[in-house]
Amino acid sequence: MNEGNYYWLLLVKYWVNKKKKNGLTIPFILGTQTINNPNNHLNKSSIKQLFTEIINSDINEIMVLEYCPDIGEYVLGLENKLVPKEGNKFNCPRNNSTRIIATFNTEVLGKNLDDIIMCLEKKYMNCINDEHFSMINNKWAKYCEDDKETIEKALSYKSKM
Repeated sequence: MNEGNYYWLLLVKYWVNKKKKNGLTIPFILGTQTINNPNNHLNKSSIKQLFTEIINSDINEIMVLEYCPDIGEYVLGLENKLVPKEGNKFNCPRNNSTRIIATFNTEVLGKNLDDIIMCLEKKYMNCINDEHFSMINNKWAKYCEDDKETIEKALSYKSKM
């Protein structure tokens, strides 16, 4: 599959490469699915579906789950091959290539992917249910207009693909 077909990869690549940020929160990534399709209702299994899709993807990137002290939340970013991240590695079952590295600062979530997903579901379910996908002034809120513009740009982001 073309890497451009993964909405989460487009978002994260744009955020990391263009905005020069560590990554995006899980609610922010998932919430983008509701912008073009307001009938798309996210639920508890949405987080598991996201991580399952990443693990089973055929991308060339390695996604990094880490705690971002700037916002006090967990984010999904990209591994920088010049400064590799250390942590628990989760591999694609088809070819055993690493798809996600959960850095050591995420160990409080669990050591295996199922435990990590379960903790993230508990942590972010209220945000997702309330459609508070964005962290604005250290509070969860609905997307602002800037968020929507960023998402639109990110989903059309093709450079470095």
